[in-house]
Amino acid sequence: MEDELQKARQLGIQYLGRADRTVYQIRQRLVRASFSEVVIEQVLADFAQRRWLDDEQFARRWISSRLKKKPAGARRLANDLAQRGLAPETVARVLEEFSGALDNPEMMVELLRRQRGRYAGLDAPKAKRRMLDFLRRRGYAEEGAWRAVNQVWKEMQRDEIQGN
Repeated sequence: MEDELQKARQLGIQYLGRADRTVYQIRQRLVRASFSEVVIEQVLADFAQRRWLDDEQFARRWISSRLKKKPAGARRLANDLAQRGLAPETVARVLEEFSGALDNPEMMVELLRRQRGRYAGLDAPKAKRRMLDFLRRRGYAEEGAWRAVNQVWKEMQRDEIQGN
């Protein structure tokens, strides 16, 4: 049993060493390696006690990184975190901490501005629908997304009139 525990710990440490992980992800890795439930629970408890595993901290770091690299709305982030095995209460609590940055109209406008070339030359309904669909796929709330779409569309029309 002690040998199995040591092997499970070592595998867990190696898995954690490659990337930040959730409790669920470590558990799944140890299950795939055919360790007993008792050993898995001991390893998870040990890692949590050492503060190597903390789902809330994982969610905070993950959201923060995601907002910098590939911004997305609250719905998309919640879905991505749920797929990583985080409890709905944990996801909701951490998303609440980031509520000011999530579904931020300026972020949506900036994302659409970067995509402007894709919508140039399209008629208004088609361009707006594509812009809205882009923001929806990123998980943004529809009400804010519509405001961002209309703002960017107006900017595109103004720039077109001015010859930019």
